[in-house]
Amino acid sequence: MVQFAQMANVYLKKIYNNSDINQVALFFWNKDDEITKLSLQKLLYFSNGLYDAIYGEKLFNDACQAWQHGPVYPTIYRTYSEFEENTLGSINEDFYNISVNLSKEKQEFLNVIFNEFGKYSGSMLRRMTHIDDSPWSKTRVGIDEDAPSDRVIEDKLIEEYFCNVVKEYNINKKDLTTGIRSYCSEMLNYI
Repeated sequence: MVQFAQMANVYLKKIYNNSDINQVALFFWNKDDEITKLSLQKLLYFSNGLYDAIYGEKLFNDACQAWQHGPVYPTIYRTYSEFEENTLGSINEDFYNISVNLSKEKQEFLNVIFNEFGKYSGSMLRRMTHIDDSPWSKTRVGIDEDAPSDRVIEDKLIEEYFCNVVKEYNINKKDLTTGIRSYCSEMLNYI
């Protein structure tokens, strides 16, 4: 384990950067150092889609692909793929609570996302992204369920979907929690 921690320490120093998506990923990691790579990908997806629909701008501009197990941001997948453990928490404690370069507004928003979506397992979040008419399912049309894919989920699909979610669940800047909680509960009914 010590050897793995040393390798992780060297590796993280190489990959740590100030990109917007990495800052959001590190924020979630700071919230739960036992977060799985699967959970992290889904939290990134829900946070970027909802933030854009509520605030009119993206948290980050990285392309999202419709992989077999749901929406994936390849840049983050590659960044954390070196870690063989299921969770990211097996990394040297020197990297816990890395400060992130995000505004207070973004951190407050991400806290709501983490509190509402982060309580579910990665497999449950995966199932939430697989519902009918989701951007992921629309992008995967014609692809076998178990087949790999690197198809990009079009930004327009993500924007339309989450704008409809924001409207349907009355999610607004003043009360993010109530609407997002309702959306999560409804998603659980679908799966």
